[in-house]
Amino acid sequence: ATGARMLRAVAFFFPLFNMQIVMAVFFQALGRGVSAALIILSRQALFFYPAILVLPRFIGLDGVIYSQPVADVLTATLASVLTVLVLRGLGIERSSLLTNEQP
Repeated sequence: ATGARMLRAVAFFFPLFNMQIVMAVFFQALGRGVSAALIILSRQALFFYPAILVLPRFIGLDGVIYSQPVADVLTATLASVLTVLVLRGLGIERSSLLTNEQP
């Protein structure tokens, strides 16, 4: 039963991991290696390790189960914020992305 809960928790948020990889490659393609490295390293070093140490103290075994999904959500949030900042810096607005217009 615990293994099934773990698998469901990780599988539900797995698309966020794919998004993180795409955004890291996006930053590499723009020559922003530091931002790409920050996204990749933040999943494990910045968010997962603290989550795996802190969450079990408050919610027990569920803290272990949900530490990876919490790290994925936080990393996806960081990657999204960095992407929005870069797109704004390039002069690309959301409306032009939706309509396929060139800036």
